Amino acid sequence: MVAFKKASSHYFCKMKYLVSMSLLIMVLSNSLKTTLVYTWYFTDINSFIEQLCENKEKPDLQCNGKCHLKKVSESQSNEKRTPASIIDLKEILFFTNAIEENNILNLVDLVNTKKQPFIYSNLYKSLEVSLRDHPPRI
Repeated sequence: MVAFKKASSHYFCKMKYLVSMSLLIMVLSNSLKTTLVYTWYFTDINSFIEQLCENKEKPDLQCNGKCHLKKVSESQSNEKRTPASIIDLKEILFFTNAIEENNILNLVDLVNTKKQPFIYSNLYKSLEVSLRDHPPRI
């Protein structure tokens, strides 16, 4: 039984690590997509134009890959503009807790009643230590 617990805890630790790393990679890849495309453009313009330029047949436009950069930046800005509607306000129900007169009177009665005195009980016990004026004899 102990071996099973050790093996299962080791398995779950690995799974937690794998799941957290995969989620981290997904979030970072989504947020860094635009940055990586721009970095690729500025570091190696020629390969960027060869791979992604849509207007290779029209050199008179002198696009040089900027059309693809524009698409990437627009897609990123469109994703930021459309907020995800997490909560639909039409479905939220608001409840009010109305206090009745009887409840108010009961509260007043509780406040006005005298409380019983609190009896303090000291449950702490200590060992009595005798103080000696001299060191113990050997």
